[in-house]
Amino acid sequence: MKCPLLWASVLNSPRQVETKHGDCLKEECAWWDEERVCCHFRTLSKQVDRLADRINEIRDKMPHEEQFRK
Repeated sequence: MKCPLLWASVLNSPRQVETKHGDCLKEECAWWDEERVCCHFRTLSKQVDRLADRINEIRDKMPHEEQFRK
């Protein structure tokens, strides 16, 4: 597995840049998630989506301003 955080760029010519990702360090990396046995950085987007869903559920349950107008 290639690490999304470890990368190096090589300038081949003035307009051509080549980017290479380094190998995953697994347990030696600070981003390694022992519980899910994968890189925490890779699961971050899924967790943000779940939080957004929960926030939308809370927003939908909140009373609307129009209910309190006379």
